[in-house]
Amino acid sequence: MCGIAGIVSPRLPTGAVRIACEMVAQIAHRGPDAQAVVHDEHCVFGHALLAIAGGDASRQPMSDDSGQHWISYNGEIYNGPELQRDLESLGNRFRRGCDTEIVLAALRAWGDRAVERFNGGFALAYYDRATAAVLLARDEFGKRPLYYTQSGGVLAFASEVKAFLALPWFSLRYDEGALATLYWTSAVTAPETVFQGICQVGPGECVWIRNGRISRTPARRRPAHRYPGSRADAMHELQHRIATSVRRRAQANRPVTVLASGGLDSSIVATELAADAARRVTAYSIAFPNTEYDESAAQEAVCASLGLAHRRIVVTPATIAAGFRDALYHAEQPIPTAAPIPMYHLARQLHADGYAVALSGEGADEMFLGYGVFREVLLRGAIPSRPTAVAAADLAAVYGGWSESVDAAVHSVARRFPNPQDLLHSHLPRYYNNKTAASTLAQGMSFRRARDLEERTYADLAGFDPITRARALELSKLLAGYLLSVQGDRMAMAWGVENRCPFLDADVVALAVSLPHEWHLPHNGPEKKILRDAYRNRLPGDLVDRAKRSYLAPDVAFVQSRDADPLFQEFADALGKDELPWASRPHGEYLLARRNAARQDSAILPYSHARALLLLLSTFALERDFATRKGASHRRTIAARAAAVTVTPIPGLASRVPGARGAGRAR
Repeated sequence: MCGIAGIVSPRLPTGAVRIACEMVAQIAHRGPDAQAVVHDEHCVFGHALLAIAGGDASRQPMSDDSGQHWISYNGEIYNGPELQRDLESLGNRFRRGCDTEIVLAALRAWGDRAVERFNGGFALAYYDRATAAVLLARDEFGKRPLYYTQSGGVLAFASEVKAFLALPWFSLRYDEGALATLYWTSAVTAPETVFQGICQVGPGECVWIRNGRISRTPARRRPAHRYPGSRADAMHELQHRIATSVRRRAQANRPVTVLASGGLDSSIVATELAADAARRVTAYSIAFPNTEYDESAAQEAVCASLGLAHRRIVVTPATIAAGFRDALYHAEQPIPTAAPIPMYHLARQLHADGYAVALSGEGADEMFLGYGVFREVLLRGAIPSRPTAVAAADLAAVYGGWSESVDAAVHSVARRFPNPQDLLHSHLPRYYNNKTAASTLAQGMSFRRARDLEERTYADLAGFDPITRARALELSKLLAGYLLSVQGDRMAMAWGVENRCPFLDADVVALAVSLPHEWHLPHNGPEKKILRDAYRNRLPGDLVDRAKRSYLAPDVAFVQSRDADPLFQEFADALGKDELPWASRPHGEYLLARRNAARQDSAILPYSHARALLLLLSTFALERDFATRKGASHRRTIAARAAAVTVTPIPGLASRVPGARGAGRAR
């Protein structure tokens, strides 16, 4: 995995190559092994390399033999051998032995339809010099990030927003409408970001830039196919496809580890990884002193049963406070929970121990219906036909983990959102539960308005059954908008660690979504039932039958801790001086007062208040830190790093690019 950046325009601005070098320098943490830029009269492509496979032959930006087709590529595809055979049948020849060469040949042969054929996690920029057209594209789940901004016919793109700090014509400002969406729904949906003038390429989307104009081709929804075989056949096929997926993702020239949460999904990944007798595996975990969040016992049991070495880091409120601002700078959007910060510390430990690849169980809950929201959809759909007391008791078990008042939540949900055919039926209770946070913005958005915007965004889900709609929303909002990005890619790549997700393999996903919902989630059985049964003979029984437990951080404990006082004091000072135009001062001061009162009374702050305070604090801190890193001191540091970037004019071209000084180092 790497970082990409570039500038595209019919007429490149003065200093374009120097600016592109600074963009690459801003994201050098994604690719610490080499940084390079190539350019011609219309395009500057940059790349920061994290060398995991392919060696020197994989250095980028890369061209084909003609020099007419170029790519800057971040990620990995895992069906390279199959694609190579297809491409060789078309007359292509390969000599570099890396997947980048295959991706480039596929784009040259099939255009943007090639993107649908890639099985992996990637973001790419492809340049066809014959037409002066540039393609930006991402994988279907959004595992790897890609942003762009356009001004006056000049388009800049990058793996991370912070690269745009190098653009002299650009200033980062919050989009208050997008902030409101984030506060209501916990994430924003592509192409939206929380910053004005910055778009993200959507998962599976293709964005073409031709003659300064942008055209977007949205991802097509995966076609639905019903699995034709028996349940026993499906279990056997699941094991085979998951094992193949893990084996593909374990291929690297650098050490590979597994993130062991103690739950079913990561344990399956660890089982398949450990099946390679020649591989000695060390698993890594996060532990908390608070037993409400800690899963150390389960983690130890899994590692012991599989014969894995095990290393864990212990995260406290002090640890979270110490890493808050650095993790947030890499997250690049406000966070409603502190959960990304322990992942940031874990990635730092992996980096220190020499690891560059980590496998995780991410994606299994979406594909195999593991989250409580799916059970909730079934229960709420049954409310009209079941006694109220029974329905309330069942729902209470689902809502107990996130509502201040379980009884109030159950009756509120039943009363406010009774129709299973509502487009957002599955998620409306969660959105409504975020009303405290949404009220803290100066230009607040009503729940009705937020709901209307979401319904417009997901209008294509009309006609699907409630479970399918719920899964699609989880994939777009929680998985792509938060888990894979803020908590996944950004925290890992802050330390040059590539996170890989075997459950998001295209073949695994195709099988999972083809199975009947009741095989995943029987009315009277546990979630992910078929996945549990498929691995029942290979994992300890108590682990297979253990109830789903999501990874959570001690948000309330952190918000109330004295370790967080300096952060909240800085926020309070800025709020009191009216320096935060996006924040509602009365609501912010009320929540700060509640925080202080809860501590004085030795009480526990309501979760809705802790969530709102985390959003406010992170929105403030991110704005301040980005402003600081736009300043003169940081710019001097970036300029020094940019000077080490290798710069090469595209062969056969006289140097006509503004700011270019020929091959060598950036100047």
